[in-house]
Amino acid sequence: MRYLANLKLQGSIVRVHRVEGKLLGAASDVLHVCFRSHAQAANALESLQSQSARLAGAFSASWVFGQSLTPCLAVGNLSADVTGAALQDGFQAHGALNALVVPAAAASDVACGFVWLESEDEAQRAIKAMKGARVGQWPINVVWAASQQRADAEAEMARMMADRADPDNTYVYVGNLSQQVGEAELVRVFARFGAVHSVARARALDFGVVRFLQHGAAVAAIAGLNGAFLRERAVIVKWGSAAPAAATVAAEPMVAPAVARALGGAL
Repeated sequence: MRYLANLKLQGSIVRVHRVEGKLLGAASDVLHVCFRSHAQAANALESLQSQSARLAGAFSASWVFGQSLTPCLAVGNLSADVTGAALQDGFQAHGALNALVVPAAAASDVACGFVWLESEDEAQRAIKAMKGARVGQWPINVVWAASQQRADAEAEMARMMADRADPDNTYVYVGNLSQQVGEAELVRVFARFGAVHSVARARALDFGVVRFLQHGAAVAAIAGLNGAFLRERAVIVKWGSAAPAAATVAAEPMVAPAVARALGGAL
C-alpha cells in the first residue's frame, strides 16, 4: 500500500483490494483500486500509465472489469425519466459508488435499477432511509439485490464500463496465457462473442491480441472473459492495440468457420 501512496494519485480512493499473484498465475500481486467516480479513476489511470512509461514499464495499470467487491441494492418502481446518474445522485448521501438503470422491457413494465455502495453498513442505512423516497416521479422500493440480479447487473455494468473506456477500439489484449494456448484456441474461445478478424500470439511473453470486426464484440469479450480460466490460468482481458512485432500472426486473418461462411470467405 505504501507503494501506491508513492504514486501520488489524485482523487478519492474508496477501497484498495490486493490479489495474490499466484491466484492469477502472475509473477507479482495485483492491486484493485476503487475510486469514488469514473472520472477520478480515468484521471488516475492516465497518470499511472504516464508514470509507468517514464519508469520503463516497472508496473502496468489498466481498467478492471468484472464482479464488484461492494454491496449492491435493487431499486424498483423507477419512473421512465430516471437515469443511472440520477439514481446515483439520489443515493449519494449514503455512499453510492455507481448505479445502473435497466429500462422496462415493455410499455406495461416498470424500470428497475441497481446501486453499489461503499459498505454493508451504508447499504443497510440506505435501505431504511430510501424506501418510499422519490427518485424521479414515483416513490421507490429498495431491497438487497438477489444473487442472479446482481450477477446480471454487474455483467451489464462491466460491458458499459468497457465500452466507455475505449469507445472505438476492436483490439483486445489477452494476458497470462498458458504456452499451450495457440491462435486456433483463441479464435474458438473469443468467436462466441462476435466475428474475429485476426489473432496474434506472442508465446515468449505469454500474451496475445485478438482483433474483432466490430467494437461491440470486443466489449462483450472483455466483459465476459476477463478473469476467466483458460487451461487453468486466469486470463487478463482488456483493451489492446495492433499486434506486436514479436507475435506470430496467421498468414490469413482467422475467423470462426461460421463467420467465414457468412462472409463468403471475403477475409
